[in-house]
Formats: sequence, structure tokens, C-alpha cells
Amino acid sequence: MFSGGSYSAVQVAAELESITRDGVVQGQSNELACTCSGADLNVAIAAGYAFIGGYWYYNSASQNIAMVPDAAEDRINRVVLHLDLAAKTIDCILVAGTPDTPPVAPALDYAANDYEISLCQVYVAASAGTIAQTNITDERKWAGPNAPARHYLTNSAGAALPLGDVVIVDSDGDKKFKTTTAARDLAVLGVVGEDDGIEDAAIGLVIKSGLARVHVDAATTRGQYLVTSTTAGEATPKTNREVGTFAIALETTAGEALAWAWLFGQADNALTTAAAFCPVACDAGGYLPHNSVDGDAILASAVVASKMTAKGQGAFVWHIPGAAVVSTNIQLEYVAPFALTLTGGYIIANVAPTGCAFLMDVHTGAGAGTTVFTTQGNRPSLADAATGPTAVVAPDVTAVGAGTRVFAAVDVIGSTLPGQYITLILAYKYALVD
Repeated sequence: MFSGGSYSAVQVAAELESITRDGVVQGQSNELACTCSGADLNVAIAAGYAFIGGYWYYNSASQNIAMVPDAAEDRINRVVLHLDLAAKTIDCILVAGTPDTPPVAPALDYAANDYEISLCQVYVAASAGTIAQTNITDERKWAGPNAPARHYLTNSAGAALPLGDVVIVDSDGDKKFKTTTAARDLAVLGVVGEDDGIEDAAIGLVIKSGLARVHVDAATTRGQYLVTSTTAGEATPKTNREVGTFAIALETTAGEALAWAWLFGQADNALTTAAAFCPVACDAGGYLPHNSVDGDAILASAVVASKMTAKGQGAFVWHIPGAAVVSTNIQLEYVAPFALTLTGGYIIANVAPTGCAFLMDVHTGAGAGTTVFTTQGNRPSLADAATGPTAVVAPDVTAVGAGTRVFAAVDVIGSTLPGQYITLILAYKYALVD
């Protein structure tokens, strides 16, 4: 090797982990696809390759993993790749969920010497004798480059900027950046990526997306979202994803500090007409689930958005990427950019809820908000075993003021199957101005 010696497996894995994102290798073998015959309780894991923690996994032939139903209640299991650093093994194993009503998928293991990535969720009904393909939710993520997107730009902030400082585009100069004191600044570009910082008027590395250290202005909990702070160069943690969000924290800090975070590449802008958003489900890490992109749907969405905007119309769109769970806030919030009137819409599912009707609600205002469907029987709903689209009538409260927060909740899921990949569209109209 270059050093004149050799490298251990741990050192090689650390290097691979720094440049390769964990996940299944796409296009190789059968991509560890999870399927079933429908005749028994087995889930078949196809041949394929994966990276996990920098280590290489290879499954040379299909293997069956048996689901064990509970006698009284449903459960959600996971099939995962489990890395055991102490035992130096990677195994494809079943992680059984706790029987419950409604059931919840088991958490993945992220201990010091153990690490897991999920291949699929499997919904196992009480006393079930078979597993159907509709019971399986694909959770594979594709392995790929882990290096962040970075660019060399000129510091025009008027002072040296240290590692992790948040910067925005400087519209007064080409290929330049500066800091901001505006909360939720939509012009956020990224963070300073040089260990020694970047001197004023000097060219240096700015990280735009991917893994980076970010200067946070207060105690931060991993999983919180980050927006620009009113203090130059810093980011403020937020519980909910909102206008101006540009990253998600991956590390907990006790106060102001440098925290590891994942940068999205641009700030969220809910001031854009909501119908213009592409109807593609992304997970919490910003990755696209297997087979989630529909080019025709993207094109149709753009056409509809342009026509609606020209007529003073738009729509709020909420999408649940995977199996639905009861939630008071499905973590996609909007802020009304102007006064508008809600007019109704549609709800649709890729996999129908079964056992009972599926119900959502829409709230406005601060905190827990207030429902716009005071007649609760008019809430957006899908009947038992229905995928829709099902019409949603205009709510009782139709007026939404400029600057008002708008968000959705899941009130009831199917008692047998919860329903999967569900989209709620709530249209609105507004007055056109010159």
C-alpha cells in the first residue's frame, strides 16, 4: 500500500464508509428484492449486494425468512441486514415487531457494535396463514457516493469565516458567498467546509449538500431540522420542517456548537404554489424509495401547477411514503403566502387500508392548530379496502390568512392493513393581483 505497510479491515471500511452511502447496490444481481409466493408465511430475499458501515455484503442465492403471526393481534416485522462488528458478521435477519393495535414497525439497531439497514417491512395479520405481496413495504435504499456536493467559491462576508458557518449566495458578485442575519433565509447556499476556515476575499470550499458540520446557535437534538439563524453564520434547530429548512441534524449538542448534519442542497420554500411540488415520496434521509419516480406524474404535476397558478388556484399536497401511522403532524408543513380560500380536493392510496376507514384531518395555526373540518364526518377519508381517488368536500373553515401555518394529521388508520403511500390534495383559490 501507499504507506509502505498494510491496512486493516477496519481502516478500509472506514475509508469506504466516508465515500459510499449504505444501501443495496443497484443493478447488480437481483438487488436483494423482497417477495413472497402468497402461498405461505415466507418472504424471499433475492440475491444481491450491499454496503453497510463500509463493509461489503453478498447474498449469492435467494433465502426465505419465515413470518410468525401472533394469535390475537397484528404485527409489523422488518427484514434487515445486521452488521455485528464484534462478531465480524453481516446477516440478513428478521426483526419481529410487537403485536399491537395498531402495530408499529420495530426500530433499527444503531448500537456501538451493531448497525442495521432495512430491506422491507412485512405486515403480519393476527393468525395469518399466508403473506401477500401487498403486505410487504420495500425499504431498500441504494448505495452510492457519500461525498458531499462541494464547490470552491469566494468569501465576500467582510470577515474570515470558520468551519461550519452557514452562508448564502451573494447576489452582488459572481461565485461569491456571504453570511445572513435573516431567519429562514431561502438563499442559503451551504456551509464553510475548510477545517481552517476561509479568509475574507479568499477562495475556499463550501459544502452544498450531503454530510457536513454546521454551526448551530443553541442546544440541538439529532433529528431536528435546521434553518438560518438571526446570528450571522449560524443555524437554528426546529422541531418541524418549515420554510427555510436546509438540513437535518445528525448529532445532539448541549448548546452552541458544531453539529454533524445532512444538507439537502437548498432551502425548503413553501411559498411556491404547493401544486408545483413533485409528487415523489422521499424518506427522512432525502433518498428516493425503490421505484418511486413516475416521470409522467412529474410532467403532469408541472402542467397542472402552471395552469392552476395562472387562474389563481393552487393546492396543498401531503404524501405518506410507506405504511401510514397515526400522527398529529405528518411533518410536511406549509405557510400560506397570501390570503386564500380552501375549496376541497382528493385523497388516494397506492395500497388500500383494510379493517376500517382511513381518516386524515387538516389543521391551521400555531402549536396543535385547529381543524378546518369542524364537521368531523367530512374529514378526508378512504373507505375500508378503497384506494380512491375519493373526493374531499370543502372544509367548514375555508378562509386561511396570509402567513398561517397549514399542516395535516392522520387520525385513523386501517385496523388490519394501515394503508400505504397515501396522498392528500387540498385545493385553494386566491385573488390575482398585478
